[in-house]
Amino acid sequence: MMMRWRAGLVIGIVGLVTARADGGPAPGVAAFAPAGSVERVEQVKVRFATPMVAFGDPRLPAPVMGTCSAGGTGRWVDAQSYAIDLPAPLAGGRRCAYELVTGLHDASGAALGKRHFTFDTGGPNIRAVLSDDGGERIEEDQVFLLALNATATPASVAAHASCAIDGVGEAVPLDIMPDATRATIVG
Repeated sequence: MMMRWRAGLVIGIVGLVTARADGGPAPGVAAFAPAGSVERVEQVKVRFATPMVAFGDPRLPAPVMGTCSAGGTGRWVDAQSYAIDLPAPLAGGRRCAYELVTGLHDASGAALGKRHFTFDTGGPNIRAVLSDDGGERIEEDQVFLLALNATATPASVAAHASCAIDGVGEAVPLDIMPDATRATIVG
């Protein structure tokens, strides 16, 4: 009787392993973050669909290399997750590209699928606006100081920024102050 129970247990375990191999997730990256356009990136995360490493070994190599990780600290969080903590939030206007390292495979030796991932930190965005008099009324020659999350080029401002004035049917272009004038006002 004991012998039949063991045989049944062995068949059951083999059946579970076969089902996992046939119906389990395909090796590869299940999630890469950030993705698309994202402001204030402080960490890059990769989640794999299948186990990649034995958990707990801090000496394991990084599975991904990228253009925006200089000075960052990477670590395996668990058998399927890797994270890179950046030394400071990325500034606006950055384009970042990451690749899985050459020869990377999961813990069972299977090759991975998609290997290239990108994101950007968006274009300069306005963080704060100050007017030169602080009042509610806006004058024709009004000066506004804009705090941005990245440096805006004059060409970018001309192409993407303008003022909307009630009753005026067209966008009013912005005039960018020369650096010396800006320094006098801010200074």
